[in-house]
Amino acid sequence: SAGWESRVQKDRFIRDKFKTEFHTRFTWHAARYFEVIGDVDVLEYRVTHTDLKQIVNFKSSDETLQWIFDAFIRTQLSNTHGCIPSDCPHREKNGWTADAALSTEHALLNLAPENNYYEWMLHIRAAMAEDGRLPGIVPTGGWGFAWGNGPAWDNILITLPYFVYRYRGDKKIVEESLTSLFRYVNYLTTRVDDRHLIAIGDNILYLFRY
Repeated sequence: SAGWESRVQKDRFIRDKFKTEFHTRFTWHAARYFEVIGDVDVLEYRVTHTDLKQIVNFKSSDETLQWIFDAFIRTQLSNTHGCIPSDCPHREKNGWTADAALSTEHALLNLAPENNYYEWMLHIRAAMAEDGRLPGIVPTGGWGFAWGNGPAWDNILITLPYFVYRYRGDKKIVEESLTSLFRYVNYLTTRVDDRHLIAIGDNILYLFRY
Protein backbone atom coordinates (compact mmCIF):
# COMPACT_ATOMS: atom_id res chain seq x y z
CA SER A 1 0.00 0.00 0.00
CA ALA A 2 1.05 3.62 -0.46
CA GLY A 3 3.43 4.89 2.16
CA TRP A 4 4.51 1.44 3.38
CA GLU A 5 8.14 2.58 3.38
CA SER A 6 7.45 4.85 6.35
CA ARG A 7 6.17 1.90 8.38
CA VAL A 8 9.07 -0.47 7.76
CA GLN A 9 11.21 -1.12 10.83
CA LYS A 10 14.66 0.30 10.34
CA ASP A 11 17.91 0.46 12.27
CA ARG A 12 20.52 2.95 11.07
CA PHE A 13 24.12 2.57 12.12
CA ILE A 14 27.05 4.71 10.95
CA ARG A 15 30.40 3.19 11.74
CA ASP A 16 33.22 5.30 13.07
CA LYS A 17 36.55 4.62 14.72
CA PHE A 18 35.04 4.88 18.20
CA LYS A 19 32.07 2.55 17.73
CA THR A 20 32.36 -0.44 15.45
CA GLU A 21 29.57 -2.64 16.77
CA PHE A 22 25.85 -2.06 17.08
CA HIS A 23 23.03 -4.22 18.38
CA THR A 24 19.55 -3.29 19.54
CA ARG A 25 18.84 -3.45 23.27
CA PHE A 26 15.09 -2.95 23.46
CA THR A 27 13.71 -4.57 20.31
CA TRP A 28 14.26 -7.37 17.84
CA HIS A 29 13.45 -7.92 14.20
CA ALA A 30 12.42 -10.99 12.26
CA ALA A 31 12.27 -11.68 8.54
CA ARG A 32 12.47 -14.51 6.10
CA TYR A 33 14.96 -12.70 3.87
CA PHE A 34 17.54 -9.96 4.43
CA GLU A 35 18.97 -7.61 1.84
CA VAL A 36 22.48 -6.43 2.55
CA ILE A 37 23.89 -3.50 0.59
CA GLY A 38 27.57 -2.87 1.11
CA ASP A 39 30.23 -4.89 2.91
CA VAL A 40 28.67 -8.25 3.82
CA ASP A 41 31.67 -9.24 5.92
CA VAL A 42 30.83 -6.72 8.64
CA LEU A 43 27.29 -8.01 9.20
CA GLU A 44 26.34 -10.80 11.56
CA TYR A 45 22.84 -11.77 12.65
CA ARG A 46 22.12 -13.24 16.05
CA VAL A 47 19.13 -15.33 17.04
CA THR A 48 17.44 -14.04 20.18
CA HIS A 49 14.56 -15.38 22.24
CA THR A 50 13.66 -16.47 25.74
CA ASP A 51 15.62 -19.56 26.75
CA LEU A 52 12.86 -22.17 26.47
CA LYS A 53 14.02 -25.74 26.89
CA GLN A 54 13.12 -28.05 24.01
CA ILE A 55 11.79 -31.23 25.62
CA VAL A 56 11.34 -33.40 22.51
CA ASN A 57 13.15 -33.90 19.24
CA PHE A 58 12.05 -35.16 15.88
CA LYS A 59 14.10 -36.48 12.98
CA SER A 60 12.59 -37.73 9.75
CA SER A 61 13.84 -38.72 6.33
CA ASP A 62 10.77 -36.96 4.95
CA GLU A 63 11.92 -33.42 4.22
CA THR A 64 8.41 -31.96 4.45
CA LEU A 65 7.72 -33.43 7.90
CA GLN A 66 11.12 -32.32 9.14
CA TRP A 67 10.56 -28.81 7.80
CA ILE A 68 7.17 -28.56 9.55
CA PHE A 69 8.65 -29.56 12.91
CA ASP A 70 11.67 -27.27 12.58
CA ALA A 71 9.46 -24.39 11.43
CA PHE A 72 7.25 -24.75 14.49
CA ILE A 73 10.21 -24.69 16.88
CA ARG A 74 11.68 -21.61 15.15
CA THR A 75 8.31 -19.85 15.08
CA GLN A 76 7.49 -20.53 18.73
CA LEU A 77 10.91 -19.37 19.89
CA SER A 78 10.82 -16.27 17.67
CA ASN A 79 7.50 -15.37 19.26
CA THR A 80 8.75 -15.80 22.82
CA HIS A 81 10.43 -12.81 24.40
CA GLY A 82 9.88 -12.55 28.13
CA CYS A 83 6.65 -14.10 29.36
CA ILE A 84 4.51 -12.82 26.47
CA PRO A 85 3.83 -15.17 23.53
CA SER A 86 3.50 -12.80 20.58
CA ASP A 87 1.75 -13.28 17.27
CA CYS A 88 4.33 -12.04 14.76
CA PRO A 89 7.93 -11.11 15.63
CA HIS A 90 8.47 -9.24 12.34
CA ARG A 91 5.94 -6.47 13.04
CA GLU A 92 3.38 -6.09 15.89
CA LYS A 93 4.97 -8.21 18.62
CA ASN A 94 1.68 -8.11 20.52
CA GLY A 95 0.37 -10.72 22.94
CA TRP A 96 -2.75 -11.63 20.95
CA THR A 97 -4.71 -13.95 23.21
CA ALA A 98 -6.33 -16.08 20.47
CA ASP A 99 -3.01 -16.74 18.74
CA ALA A 100 -1.50 -17.92 22.01
CA ALA A 101 -4.56 -20.04 22.82
CA LEU A 102 -4.21 -21.90 19.51
CA SER A 103 -0.52 -22.62 20.09
CA THR A 104 -0.59 -23.43 23.82
CA GLU A 105 -1.00 -27.19 23.55
CA HIS A 106 1.67 -27.89 20.97
CA ALA A 107 4.02 -25.46 22.69
CA LEU A 108 3.71 -27.50 25.89
CA LEU A 109 4.19 -30.73 23.94
CA ASN A 110 7.50 -29.59 22.45
CA LEU A 111 8.93 -26.93 24.77
CA ALA A 112 8.85 -25.91 28.43
CA PRO A 113 6.96 -22.57 28.53
CA GLU A 114 4.94 -23.27 31.69
CA ASN A 115 6.76 -20.68 33.83
CA ASN A 116 6.24 -18.09 31.10
CA TYR A 117 2.57 -19.01 30.86
CA TYR A 118 2.12 -18.74 34.61
CA GLU A 119 3.59 -15.22 34.55
CA TRP A 120 1.53 -14.20 31.53
CA MET A 121 -1.62 -15.48 33.24
CA LEU A 122 -0.98 -12.94 36.01
CA HIS A 123 -1.00 -10.22 33.35
CA ILE A 124 -4.16 -11.60 31.74
CA ARG A 125 -6.08 -11.55 35.02
CA ALA A 126 -4.75 -8.07 35.84
CA ALA A 127 -5.89 -6.79 32.43
CA MET A 128 -9.48 -7.89 33.02
CA ALA A 129 -11.89 -4.95 33.36
CA GLU A 130 -14.06 -4.57 36.43
CA ASP A 131 -17.11 -5.89 34.55
CA GLY A 132 -15.24 -9.02 33.38
CA ARG A 133 -14.20 -7.94 29.89
CA LEU A 134 -10.85 -9.05 28.52
CA PRO A 135 -8.79 -7.20 25.91
CA GLY A 136 -7.71 -8.93 22.71
CA ILE A 137 -4.04 -8.35 23.55
CA VAL A 138 -2.24 -8.62 26.87
CA PRO A 139 -0.58 -6.47 28.07
CA THR A 140 -2.58 -3.53 26.76
CA GLY A 141 -2.62 0.19 27.23
CA GLY A 142 -6.40 0.10 26.91
CA TRP A 143 -6.71 -1.06 23.31
CA GLY A 144 -8.61 -4.26 22.56
CA PHE A 145 -11.62 -4.02 24.86
CA ALA A 146 -14.03 -2.77 22.17
CA TRP A 147 -12.41 -4.45 19.16
CA GLY A 148 -10.26 -7.53 18.78
CA ASN A 149 -11.76 -9.50 21.66
CA GLY A 150 -14.73 -11.79 22.23
CA PRO A 151 -14.99 -15.52 23.04
CA ALA A 152 -12.57 -16.56 20.28
CA TRP A 153 -9.85 -14.49 21.98
CA ASP A 154 -11.06 -14.60 25.55
CA ASN A 155 -10.87 -18.39 25.68
CA ILE A 156 -7.22 -17.95 26.69
CA LEU A 157 -8.63 -17.55 30.22
CA ILE A 158 -9.63 -21.22 30.09
CA THR A 159 -7.23 -22.71 27.55
CA LEU A 160 -3.98 -21.62 29.13
CA PRO A 161 -4.62 -22.89 32.69
CA TYR A 162 -6.26 -26.07 31.38
CA PHE A 163 -3.38 -27.17 29.17
CA VAL A 164 -0.72 -26.24 31.74
CA TYR A 165 -2.63 -28.40 34.24
CA ARG A 166 -3.15 -31.22 31.75
CA TYR A 167 0.47 -31.48 30.61
CA ARG A 168 2.33 -30.32 33.73
CA GLY A 169 -0.09 -31.20 36.52
CA ASP A 170 0.00 -27.63 37.88
CA LYS A 171 -3.26 -26.97 39.75
CA LYS A 172 -2.09 -23.60 41.08
CA ILE A 173 -2.57 -21.80 37.75
CA VAL A 174 -6.12 -23.20 37.56
CA GLU A 175 -7.04 -22.38 41.14
CA GLU A 176 -5.74 -18.83 40.88
CA SER A 177 -7.76 -18.26 37.69
CA LEU A 178 -11.15 -19.47 38.94
CA THR A 179 -12.36 -16.13 40.31
CA SER A 180 -11.54 -14.40 37.02
CA LEU A 181 -13.28 -17.17 35.10
CA PHE A 182 -16.48 -16.72 37.13
CA ARG A 183 -16.32 -12.96 36.55
CA TYR A 184 -15.99 -13.54 32.83
CA VAL A 185 -18.92 -15.94 32.68
CA ASN A 186 -21.07 -13.40 34.55
CA TYR A 187 -19.96 -10.77 32.03
CA LEU A 188 -21.11 -12.96 29.13
CA THR A 189 -24.64 -13.02 30.58
CA THR A 190 -24.76 -9.28 29.93
CA ARG A 191 -23.76 -9.69 26.28
CA VAL A 192 -26.58 -11.85 24.90
CA ASP A 193 -28.99 -10.83 22.14
CA ASP A 194 -32.76 -11.34 21.94
CA ARG A 195 -32.15 -14.97 20.89
CA HIS A 196 -30.10 -15.54 24.06
CA LEU A 197 -26.92 -15.99 22.01
CA ILE A 198 -23.65 -14.36 22.97
CA ALA A 199 -23.38 -11.20 20.87
CA ILE A 200 -19.76 -10.15 21.15
CA GLY A 201 -16.80 -10.51 18.85
CA ASP A 202 -18.73 -9.83 15.64
CA ASN A 203 -15.59 -8.19 14.21
CA ILE A 204 -14.76 -11.72 13.01
CA LEU A 205 -17.73 -11.56 10.65
CA TYR A 206 -16.54 -8.17 9.47
CA LEU A 207 -13.12 -9.54 8.61
CA PHE A 208 -14.47 -12.60 6.82
CA ARG A 209 -16.84 -10.47 4.77
CA TYR A 210 -13.91 -9.24 2.70
